[in-house]
Amino acid sequence: MSAAEIKAWLEAQTWPLAVPSWDVVVGHDATDDPAVWVWMDVPFETTTSEDRVALREAVFRRLLERETGFWPYVRFGRYETVEAR
Repeated sequence: MSAAEIKAWLEAQTWPLAVPSWDVVVGHDATDDPAVWVWMDVPFETTTSEDRVALREAVFRRLLERETGFWPYVRFGRYETVEAR
């Protein structure tokens, strides 16, 4: 699956919290295994840490079950923000 296909699949799912936007990047992780990085732009001001943990775990679990061929890394925020650091 490509990053665009994974993003479209994520956007089509029902999640425990609304996710206004997704950023998805595929590549290889530090162990040189295929990986997908998923950033979810979820407002921290209106969500609890328990809700965010549940969302992160649900995304991780469903990506594994989907058998994308990539190990999932699930983060909060925007990819552009992370790259700017």
